Amino acid sequence: MTKVKNTVKFKGNPLMLVGSRLSVGEKAPDFEAIANDLSPFKLSEIKGKVLVICSVHSLDTSVCDTEVRKFNERATSLGNDVYVLVISMDLPFAQKRWCGAAGVKNVQTLSRPQAGKFRQLLRRFDKRAATSGSGRVCCGQKGCDSLHTGR
Repeated sequence: MTKVKNTVKFKGNPLMLVGSRLSVGEKAPDFEAIANDLSPFKLSEIKGKVLVICSVHSLDTSVCDTEVRKFNERATSLGNDVYVLVISMDLPFAQKRWCGAAGVKNVQTLSRPQAGKFRQLLRRFDKRAATSGSGRVCCGQKGCDSLHTGR
């Protein structure tokens, strides 16, 4: 297993990450999550669409709340061929409540409450990633910033 040091900090202290990051052109790994209606979700079931994948720890934190609201706003201008997923450790009930209160309707929130599996997924997708319709990674954190900021 690959170990990467000093790429992420928590409260100013570097963290050791275990696992490899996705690269542009690499096939996005399949994963399972839980939708707000408690149905199972698999990434491999979404075919032929560009996917924007955003992973946050909790929708009930100010930074993650703001980020997902921005993605929701931007999703309306991305067209019908783009599908925006937001994955968090929140339970589906909490996600559904948050989406209703925040008026978020243009992104699909998914739950990965298992902390270890969520962290592994978060590292692979490097916080934000987008995949092409063929399931290949087409940008990572820095390349996706324009989707997030609108620049």
